Amino acid sequence: MKALNLGLLLTIYMFFGPIVLADAADVVRKAAPSSGEQLRFKVNDTAASFVDRLGLQSNIQKLQIFRVASKAAEDALEVPKENRISELIPRLSMDESSISRDETYVANTLYLAQLKVIGGGDVKPNDPDFMNCVAIGWGNQNGPRFKCTGTLIADNLVLTAGHCQEEYGKPRWVFFGDDTTRKGNIVGVVSCFSCDSADLLLLVLADRVSSVRPCRLASSQVPPGFPSQQTGPFRSVTVVGFGATDAAGKTGAGKKRLGIVGVCGDFPDRYGYEKGLEFAAGKRGEPDTCLGDSGGPAYVLIGGNPILLGCTSRPIQSHVATCGDGGIYVRADRQLSWISRIAKSNGSNLP
Repeated sequence: MKALNLGLLLTIYMFFGPIVLADAADVVRKAAPSSGEQLRFKVNDTAASFVDRLGLQSNIQKLQIFRVASKAAEDALEVPKENRISELIPRLSMDESSISRDETYVANTLYLAQLKVIGGGDVKPNDPDFMNCVAIGWGNQNGPRFKCTGTLIADNLVLTAGHCQEEYGKPRWVFFGDDTTRKGNIVGVVSCFSCDSADLLLLVLADRVSSVRPCRLASSQVPPGFPSQQTGPFRSVTVVGFGATDAAGKTGAGKKRLGIVGVCGDFPDRYGYEKGLEFAAGKRGEPDTCLGDSGGPAYVLIGGNPILLGCTSRPIQSHVATCGDGGIYVRADRQLSWISRIAKSNGSNLP
């Protein structure tokens, strides 16, 4: 799927664009009182219906036509950019190693788009589901510098990325809150434990935290062959962190944000991860996880509750931009024996 299919996309847009616009015009008449998210959902339905009518077999083609159809409908409706679903669909890359060429990832992203849950944004203030996502800081307490993210997994234990300590030294503080530039609860770190077999680090806190519910770790719920075997909630992850929001990784850090992203196929050599211990996910063309998000949680929803599947580690090896070309996540479920041993030795009770 190179020049021929790229030409096909253009041909489909040229010949079928008027149909999309006609559908969009119909949506305009029916959606006159709608705004914001309601309007976005109606555009989503229009694009999904259009893609179904074409009867395409390739998920890569389906997703790109879904984006084109969404954009045509949004143009006709004059949908504001911040509400445009077409802005959230990854664009096709000519690079065969790009996640946009991964049929599994594309199928998962199309699935999210049709469920109307693709995208992300700021975490709602004091959202109980994500209060266990914390910022990791260095320096003195009066002016700590927060450079990584982590997850509270017991009342005195935080899981984060091992490379954070390698790059910045021993972490000193953990911040509980939604924005590191505003008031929050800062707790000291008394000791750190590195994992020998994965990019993970456990922080033991100076005080036990009773105001935040620790996150449960994924274990038996994970499909045995994941990520080559993906079912239900394991087709996507919700990534949360305090990192930068631009592709260069320079702006926007400090505020807790989330993104809902598709999981990639099991291609460790292509993406540069260790098979069975890590997985890849993300969304090309828009930041997924970025600088400052390292160590942050990748949740899956089980019974409506977020549980911790992975921790943010690094970009995929074929990345071009600093952020936004897909990321690699360490599987916490594969390190349960190490986590349990450290927890027991420090009087921590895992939920």
